[in-house]
Amino acid sequence: MKGIRVRDPRLGAEAGDICEIEELFVGFSATFEQLLRGDVTVHTVRVRRPRIRAVQVDATTWNFSPLLPLPQFSRNPPPIEIESGTVEIVGLRFGSGGLVLRDIGMRIGDDARDGRSAESSGEPHFRRLMGTFTGDFLRRVNLEGSINPHTLQMELEGTVDSLEVSPEFWAALPQPIAERFPLLANFRGQAAFGFRVFYDSAVPEPLRFDIAGRFFQGRWDAPLVAHPFTDIAGRFRITDTGVRLDEVLAISGGTQIQIREAELRYGDTFEPLLLDAAVTSLEVEPSLKPLLPVELQQQWSKLFPAGLVNLTTRLEWTSSRPSGYIRMDLLDASFAYAGFPYRLQKAQGYLRLDFSENRLDVNLTARADNQPVEIRGHVLNPLAVAQTRLSVTGRGIPLTDRLFSAVLNPSTQELLRALHASGKMDVWLGIGQEMPGGMTRTQIQIDLRQCSVKFAGFPFAISDITGRILKRGDIWEFQDLIGKHGNSRIQAQGNLFRDERGSVFSLRFAGRQIRLDGDLREALPKEEWRQVWDSLRPEGTVDVADGLYVYRNYGGSEVFFSATPSDTRTALEPIAFPYRLENLQGTLRFENGAISVENFRGRHGTCSFQARAFCETEPGGAWRLRLEDLWIDRLSVDRSLMTALPESVSTGLARLNLGGPINMRGRLEIGHRPKAEADRPNLGTVGSETSSPLRVAWSAVATLAGNSAGTGIPLQNIHGNITLQGNYAAGTFATEGDLDLDSLSIRGIQCTAIRGPFRLENDRLLLGHILGQSSDSGQPSPALEARLWDGVLRGGGWIRFHPFLEYQFSASLSQADLHVVARDHEVDAPNLRGAIYAAVALQGKGDGIQGLTGYGNFQLKDADIYELPMMVALLKILSIRRPDRTAFNECEGRFQIAGNHVYWDRLMFRGDAVSLVGQGEMDFDSNLRLTFRSILGPNELKIPVVKEVFRGASEQIILVHVGGTLKDPQVRRNPLPGVGQALQWLRGGEQDSGRLREIVPLIP
Repeated sequence: MKGIRVRDPRLGAEAGDICEIEELFVGFSATFEQLLRGDVTVHTVRVRRPRIRAVQVDATTWNFSPLLPLPQFSRNPPPIEIESGTVEIVGLRFGSGGLVLRDIGMRIGDDARDGRSAESSGEPHFRRLMGTFTGDFLRRVNLEGSINPHTLQMELEGTVDSLEVSPEFWAALPQPIAERFPLLANFRGQAAFGFRVFYDSAVPEPLRFDIAGRFFQGRWDAPLVAHPFTDIAGRFRITDTGVRLDEVLAISGGTQIQIREAELRYGDTFEPLLLDAAVTSLEVEPSLKPLLPVELQQQWSKLFPAGLVNLTTRLEWTSSRPSGYIRMDLLDASFAYAGFPYRLQKAQGYLRLDFSENRLDVNLTARADNQPVEIRGHVLNPLAVAQTRLSVTGRGIPLTDRLFSAVLNPSTQELLRALHASGKMDVWLGIGQEMPGGMTRTQIQIDLRQCSVKFAGFPFAISDITGRILKRGDIWEFQDLIGKHGNSRIQAQGNLFRDERGSVFSLRFAGRQIRLDGDLREALPKEEWRQVWDSLRPEGTVDVADGLYVYRNYGGSEVFFSATPSDTRTALEPIAFPYRLENLQGTLRFENGAISVENFRGRHGTCSFQARAFCETEPGGAWRLRLEDLWIDRLSVDRSLMTALPESVSTGLARLNLGGPINMRGRLEIGHRPKAEADRPNLGTVGSETSSPLRVAWSAVATLAGNSAGTGIPLQNIHGNITLQGNYAAGTFATEGDLDLDSLSIRGIQCTAIRGPFRLENDRLLLGHILGQSSDSGQPSPALEARLWDGVLRGGGWIRFHPFLEYQFSASLSQADLHVVARDHEVDAPNLRGAIYAAVALQGKGDGIQGLTGYGNFQLKDADIYELPMMVALLKILSIRRPDRTAFNECEGRFQIAGNHVYWDRLMFRGDAVSLVGQGEMDFDSNLRLTFRSILGPNELKIPVVKEVFRGASEQIILVHVGGTLKDPQVRRNPLPGVGQALQWLRGGEQDSGRLREIVPLIP
């Protein structure tokens, strides 16, 4: 038979095909009648080129599982021969490849050892199996044994000529076997071995095996070791309970490993039983720690070993406890013993840990910073509560904190560790413990060589120190110390001792070119001093003299010195007011927290200042800085100043848009309170600045020369003085004073002699009588007063800056000269005259003029305005041919303002010959759009007058339109048809007069 296929239709295509047989030969003898009866005796079965595909469907099921147990077709099955067979095992581990066995030649017959036949016993019997095959990872396998084809109980044995071990091999093995050797997952090599396998599903441990042989050309990429193990060779035996190695050799980097004997047992975990080994040229590194016995792993952090060593060991474990020894011969190593935590390099000698005697012997010669150090002694009970006796001698030894930790008892250690010393020294140390786990006692003498210190009580690092430190009893003396900090040069001497309360360190010092940096800030011993530093952020260099520092570790320190800037690079940049002050000059005196600076001077760009400065501190962090006789020249309200100011202040100033330099003189006081106090709730204040610890008060006079202010309606060419006093605290800003300005201009209009009170707060500016009663006199605040067009301007108002710009002003003008107005507007009319009286109320929102609104009225008395371009045009169009100085002698009007436009509700020019009544609009660029009605004869704008007009000679009314600009008006006329329309037009104009309103300023 050919082309036989066995398939499970319930499984997919990948797992459904179980077996394919290219050719099956069945030999039997029977008559035709026997064949029809099915009474056939098969004597030969030959299977050629079968291919079995075993696929693992899930964790416990294979695709051939439904075929088991195999059916029994005969009590005396014939022998079976298999030729050129292939077995493909797929999915033994999820996500992995498979294992393919090839060239299978097998003979299956009766098992002679059974001693009985299936016919006589009535039960299936074992079948004898013999054969050979090759496959993935295998060169040749010889196999023989017995198997029960129905229960799969088996006993097999054989030999493997060559097995290629690799991660792919472990991945292809049955998962229960591969999981027993997790450390070998990265092992590669060749092996030749014999094996025996027993399987009986009826017992608790159905699978048992015994594999013994040799391996060679091995390589192991151990997960915990830096270098792979190569050239591995030796003998092994692996059973289902443990592993044993004999005469194993391997190389890892420059290290050679020899395992004479090793045995371990595995179950849930690996349990060592025996280790007899030697390691040559071992590079000691942390990755070795997990490979050591548990007790030694616990001690690893007490030795911190590194370097090149030889190891020999003989250890046996009984009840998980080791016995034997480990000896480490140091070739070129470094270490730091926990009882002497100072790393030594290039160590030679030996360490021998005897588990039986519980003792570590030390006999070493090492080097510290290439200086020789000898260490002799022993440690009893090193794996538990140790008792140490060691002596150390050396020259040029680095002076480090680790050294102080190693050689000092706790009380003395606390004193000297506070120095944070480093450098080199000549030293002799004696270290010992009288009782296990007792206090370490130390004797010490030090000569300093190019050392440095950074004392905890005044942690200012000083390097290149020479001098001597002597320990006499509990007193340490510091003699003739000379050092530097960067480019600074420092001299000092002092002592360190203990009184009845604790440690006291006293140091006298002087220095040159001391840099004002973070190192010096950290050296200040009191928090309030550091807070002053943090607030002012000084930088640069100073020369220090007459210094005295006293530190007590139980509380309290004292510092005295004087300092002057070394050069012009000294600067301050206060953190709460980050306005950088440079080129500082003066003499600072520091007396235990009280600071004074005489002739304090400095600059910020083109701005310069000078003052007398005083700073006082209080316990808990509070401090106060006073600047007396303060002079500030050319202060610019620029980006750097606005960025430095608190938001509550800069918001208003940004809206004011002050331009140009300002000169100031007065006094300034800045206070700082502790953060805990600053964080207390502050009722009545809002914003992120309410918890600010900063408090500022000032009293000053500001002088302006050509400054500007405002945006949409800018004030320009401001000259004069502003007196102001105020304060800032917890996000609240307020200042008030008086304006004493010589002049300013608005859209080209100049005001002079501006006088009056003001108040500037977080979000608003009040001017003039809006302030209400004076806080000093209790009288109403006067109006803001100025000279405008030779008249007097009085008024007041307010500006609100937040959340958007909003303002309101009211003002009145009296006795303004029309001739001056024309001159300011560049009108060529030298004979103009007249007195102007006006009142206006303005309000608006936003920075631009678009948000401006308002209303007002005016009167022009005793006027002579015939030279005005618009009047000339009007007289001409009215056919009054010769200029008449009395053509118009009075004018009045009512208007409203909206943005850039002025809307005239009523505008009247009175004259003996002609009167004009009009309305319309104009803008601040002098563009006109007006309409006038001319009336011949005297006109009082009453109905009886209208009758007189119509009784006049002309008996007609002329409608006049005016466009163009004030300088170049364009006039045209139209007759006004119909008397009825004239009366209606005049009545309409009369009704418009009711739109005048009383000008009353509002307070926000």
